[in-house]
Amino acid sequence: KGQDVLLDIDVVGAQKLLSRFPDAVSIFVAPPDIEELKKRLTGRNTDPPDAVKKRLKNAEAEMAQASHYDHVLVNDDLGRTIAAVERILKDPSQNG
Repeated sequence: KGQDVLLDIDVVGAQKLLSRFPDAVSIFVAPPDIEELKKRLTGRNTDPPDAVKKRLKNAEAEMAQASHYDHVLVNDDLGRTIAAVERILKDPSQNG
């Protein structure tokens, strides 16, 4: 219908989506590094330590897949990251 759809999915979901829609534009949003992600997750105080540990392990595996995406954005500043996503939505050939 000519409308964009924005999905927040993990790497497995992205692989499935891209296999079905190879022209889809993929954006990987990464934390600056694992230590910053750990700080963010523990700062939220929403998950017990074992869940944080599991999420960090999963994040490391997912970050290793970033090169398979059309765009990789490092979320070191939320406003800049949102602006980069908006630029990509307007023109997918941009680098964010």
